[in-house]
Amino acid sequence: MHCFIQHVSQLATPHSRTVVICTSTKPDKIHHQIKRLFLKTINVLPLTEPERRLLIQYQLDCLGGDYGFDASLVEYLSSVTSGFERHDLTCLVRLSVKNKMLKQGINKRDLQKEDFQQIYDDLQSRYSDQLDAPSVPNVSWEDIGGLSKLKAEILSTFRGVNRTSGLKRSGLLLYGPPGTGKTLIAKAVATECRMNFLAVKGPELLNKYIGQSEENIRNVFLKARSAAPCVVFFDELDSLAPRRGQEDQSSGVMDRVVSQLLAEMDGVHTSQDVFILGATNRVDLLDPAILRPGRLDKSLYVGLYEDRISQLGVLKAVVRKFKLSDDVSLDSLVHHFPSQMSGADIYSICSNAWTRAIRRIITSAPQVKSAPVIVTMDDFLGACSLATAPDKFSQSVAPDNYSLSVAPELLVA
Repeated sequence: MHCFIQHVSQLATPHSRTVVICTSTKPDKIHHQIKRLFLKTINVLPLTEPERRLLIQYQLDCLGGDYGFDASLVEYLSSVTSGFERHDLTCLVRLSVKNKMLKQGINKRDLQKEDFQQIYDDLQSRYSDQLDAPSVPNVSWEDIGGLSKLKAEILSTFRGVNRTSGLKRSGLLLYGPPGTGKTLIAKAVATECRMNFLAVKGPELLNKYIGQSEENIRNVFLKARSAAPCVVFFDELDSLAPRRGQEDQSSGVMDRVVSQLLAEMDGVHTSQDVFILGATNRVDLLDPAILRPGRLDKSLYVGLYEDRISQLGVLKAVVRKFKLSDDVSLDSLVHHFPSQMSGADIYSICSNAWTRAIRRIITSAPQVKSAPVIVTMDDFLGACSLATAPDKFSQSVAPDNYSLSVAPELLVA
């Protein structure tokens, strides 16, 4: 470091024509003596959607008049390439055009959305493979059964965020027993609203070194802003934002973590492109400041499925990719379920039925290397018998613990 400082200092003469330019992805890690050598610091921000639109338009124009495209294609590509840099956009256009020529020849030169999908998926996968990089989840509302009232409430909230440029909600809290689909709902929201998704578990951000936990929180929101529009999902929020001033927190570490989280959430309120979703099983453990207006000011309860119609909706969502035999009746099957079930419990029953079908096929035809797995009614009934046996099946929520997370009704702030 001292050698670098010495050589750069020697260039600072009145007649010197040398300009030193340095780059860094983590400027906060640079030694303060090195920072003093540079007169100006420029923060190169991620590309905005209008900037991406101009770059994509430029790349398509560079192809010449041989390829036809309309403005809707440019608009679409700029909206789904959040987080892409200039090089990524160049690769997207050029490689997609090259693939189209190889597959369809030079006679078909009208560019469509489908021509860019393969290269886009490859680039998006490469970007998402980075540590904690936001991505667009592949979860839709069809993967979530029941909860029609909750879905409508969430969608109305997000539509208000997208359409209103003035007043808007910046956060939403999902609370309820474990296994009820809070994480799945958050992913479906991001998919439905065409937003990137950044999932964070509260304990993952905590670090034993002083100040590292606060830096981890800052990095999460920095990544979210760079990938805007983005949904930041904090799972197990009660572990990251517990009530401050507890007696067992003598060092004040968690108090500083909560304060940092609150400061970042206040900063998100000024952004139209970042939305916060939190999930917890114990809403009573959260710091009250998290739930004040301007932060997670809307709370929605995600409870157990206690009626057969809701249980049937979840069952249909889980088995929609199964190959079922003709004797399977989902309407009658739900009457064999316990009275109170979570989404995880219903998924467990379907998984057990699938496993029983595989074992049956292996036992009946061990010499067959591959055979289609067809789940029968007996497989489901056998799995349901396990679900009704307390000594063989453990539900996601014990009856004694319902009061810890159950709310009497859907809360709308």
